[in-house]
Amino acid sequence: MTKIGIEFVQPPRVMRRFNRLLWLFTNIIALKPSIIYAHSVLPSLYVRLVTWWSNIPVVSVLHDASQDDYANRIYRWPEQYLLRVPAAVVTVAPEAAVNYMRRTKYQGMTLTIPNGVPMDEIRRHSVNRSKVRNSVFKLYDDFVPVVLQVGRINPEKAQLKTLLALESLALRGKFSGRLVYVGLWEDDEYVAQLTNAIQKSPLRDNIQLFAPRTDIYDLLAAADIYTMPSVSEAFSVAFIEALASGITVVGADIAAFQFARSLPGVNLYTEAGEDSYASTFDDVLAANPVRFERVLGKYDITNTVKSYSELTEILVNWHVDAL
Repeated sequence: MTKIGIEFVQPPRVMRRFNRLLWLFTNIIALKPSIIYAHSVLPSLYVRLVTWWSNIPVVSVLHDASQDDYANRIYRWPEQYLLRVPAAVVTVAPEAAVNYMRRTKYQGMTLTIPNGVPMDEIRRHSVNRSKVRNSVFKLYDDFVPVVLQVGRINPEKAQLKTLLALESLALRGKFSGRLVYVGLWEDDEYVAQLTNAIQKSPLRDNIQLFAPRTDIYDLLAAADIYTMPSVSEAFSVAFIEALASGITVVGADIAAFQFARSLPGVNLYTEAGEDSYASTFDDVLAANPVRFERVLGKYDITNTVKSYSELTEILVNWHVDAL
């Protein structure tokens, strides 16, 4: 990051409460920022506590999967009565902004800025398909379907649900492909459940479970179906990356994915029946998954950068004018 002019500062160890506040206070004094973006509830709370003495604009960026970051009363009380008001509030979905204003009575500037991804870079990785299928998936032809699921290994991401759905198809002779999981092993108990289920699964020889990787764009190019059976999401970068890659998508019919419902190759299943997830896989596999061209300009990282740059310019100029 230093090569492109970004200074990165982090605590030397995990800190709690007072030490965290002291570290923030010391570094804000040293860095003299023109503006501060605080991502999520606690960072926003801490930053505004240690900058109570200044008029540095602080922007709260909210992206809880519930779209209701301040549902907890413990956070609402300081937000309403103790902390200075944020210069602006950025959300990744309009619902989150509505909920924030309803919970806190905030009447200031709110903006919805969708997460963006590098569209062109993701698409360039398509040339690596055969190489990655060989080196990572250990497949030496293009006929074995690969189902890819990326995300933290926890109940909300529902990796077990994917395993059970594909198992049910395999037992009926409708799936003989590969299942690949990639993600941070966040919930030890759930990871244990998943690994135990994999060991007992009839698909066990065709399942790969990876820790976080840096070659996700290559994996998207090499896989055939990307799946996301999440219980909830705020605005998933992983989902946008999958859409940009052109891969066939199978996802839960949740609010966060509704914007993609009408895009080609996107298949959202409902919870109307126990087998709805498996049935959606069955339909997709029967049709032979292909790649799709999707118009996603709104979610290009360049638009995200532009939106944040414009907001920064507005707030910094207001700050200077107020001095």
